Amino acid sequence: HVLDTSTGIPAYGINISLYISPGSQDSANEDGEKQWILVGERTTNSDGRAKFIFAEFENPHISEEVMTYKMIFWTENYFQRTGTPTFYPKVEIYFRIVDPA
Repeated sequence: HVLDTSTGIPAYGINISLYISPGSQDSANEDGEKQWILVGERTTNSDGRAKFIFAEFENPHISEEVMTYKMIFWTENYFQRTGTPTFYPKVEIYFRIVDPA
C-alpha cells in the first residue's frame, strides 16, 4: 500500500518491480554482487495497492529455503505527474522470508 504523505491520499500509478535472490545474504556472483531475478511487475491502483501473490513466483529451479526480496517503487513518474518535486526517483525495500509457513 503506497500513500502519498504530502497529500494523505493513496498514490495511484506507481510502478513496482519485485525481485528475488535465493540463498543467504552472503550469496553473490564472482564479482561480489548479489544476483537478482525479476519475478513480477505491478502498478498501484486507485487505492495505492498492487497485489503480488508470492506463490506465482515459485521457481522449481530455485531450491533455497531462504529468499531475499527487493521491491523497487518507481516514484519519479508519479511525482512528475502530480507536479511534486521529489528527492527520491525510486525507493528500494529489501526483506527476507526465512519461514514461509
